[in-house]
Amino acid sequence: MWWKLKQDPNGFTIMELMLGAAVLLIAVAALLGAYLGRSYLNENAKNLNRSMYDARRVMETIRQQNIGCTVPTVAAPSGTSWNAWMVSQSLRTLTIPESIVVTCQNSQNPAQYCGSGAVGHAAQVSSAEWSATVATTSYDPIRVTVAVSCRQNGRVIGGSTSGPEATYKTTTGAFAPLDANANGVIDSQAMLTTLITCRPGPATSAPPPTTAGGTSPPGTTAPPGT
Repeated sequence: MWWKLKQDPNGFTIMELMLGAAVLLIAVAALLGAYLGRSYLNENAKNLNRSMYDARRVMETIRQQNIGCTVPTVAAPSGTSWNAWMVSQSLRTLTIPESIVVTCQNSQNPAQYCGSGAVGHAAQVSSAEWSATVATTSYDPIRVTVAVSCRQNGRVIGGSTSGPEATYKTTTGAFAPLDANANGVIDSQAMLTTLITCRPGPATSAPPPTTAGGTSPPGTTAPPGT
């Protein structure tokens, strides 16, 4: 027996169903794109915050090592670079590939970079940093820039308006600095710049004076061994 479909004038046509499905797909695609975009921006903000934390850690260590010095220096404790020092000390907060580059310049003439060719205080910067010269230098104060770049989802984060200032080699997993805007400094959104000079060390108290007989004056105590 053949059944005849009953036509309902209040129903939807095939064309109306197709248009409704198309509108639904467009709405779902827009919502999905907004969600993915927000997730990427949240991850990017989190990585930039962690990069700034690492930059502050390096800058504070540089300040600390210039207490009681003769000539200011930004040479890394490891002797190679601040990036290698952060790795060796397991101090990084980022869980993705990261690069830390320090630029050291003469504060009076930014075209002059700190030297790395001698031992002692004359080696003002590690040789692996940006544009380090071989000659010995004694600039005071020095202009120090700490820039942090990272690689997020296959894209290098950190650079100038001219583009990323670091290249990443997937074969070696290493970064190489690149002065994209040709301003002589490695830039990044996660970057700190300041002037560094030697700061006096903690004051040491002198032993109390003693009288001719070897005893301390009234109200004072002689140091042990006197």
